[in-house]
Amino acid sequence: MDIRIKQYLSWSQLELLERDEEEYRRIYINGGARKSFAPAEQAFGKRIADGLIEKEQTGDAHVDMCRASLPPADQKDIEEKVMFGDIPLLIKCDAVLNEPFEVHEYKTGHPDKFGNDPWDQKRADNHGQLDFYMFAKFIQKGKIPGGKLIWIPTVKIDTGKVNKWNEPIYRIELDKKREMVVFPTNKNISDMAIMSARIKKAWKRIGEMVLEEALK
Repeated sequence: MDIRIKQYLSWSQLELLERDEEEYRRIYINGGARKSFAPAEQAFGKRIADGLIEKEQTGDAHVDMCRASLPPADQKDIEEKVMFGDIPLLIKCDAVLNEPFEVHEYKTGHPDKFGNDPWDQKRADNHGQLDFYMFAKFIQKGKIPGGKLIWIPTVKIDTGKVNKWNEPIYRIELDKKREMVVFPTNKNISDMAIMSARIKKAWKRIGEMVLEEALK
């Protein structure tokens, strides 16, 4: 018997399952609420992402500045299901190019309190979300795409206000002093095999967990 809550596997599911099975169980199987971290950063990232899929200028200076600077794309932010055997993979690539065949992932972010950038080449190479999307496109097209993680630098500004927990309230803006940084990442058939194994293992484990909960 194969009972499932979600009839597909997304990157967010795979990442959470591998990181914390019990948290996956709480959210995806038992319907618990997600914990919100860094809401200002999340809201700004969503604002940029939503604006980038518009066909015309938005009037939002931050969004339109990004639109003018990002590489062109043939497909943006389109949700797709790709069948990997009997496993439906849900992907939503920030951008896909047909020629050269590439998957792009956009990330906003600012340096931490020690001045360390959130992204570098090593982190881009090891970023599982890009691997997951590249694998799905490989299954779909029969060809391994190139990948690029594009970091959009931001700054964190203290507004001088506090929330009800007396924590500082910040706002996020584009860092006008820094340009976007493109981290190209290339994968081979061995990398595809590794992702294949991760997906199969996760899909099997999710089915087991749902059954466990159903039999309680």
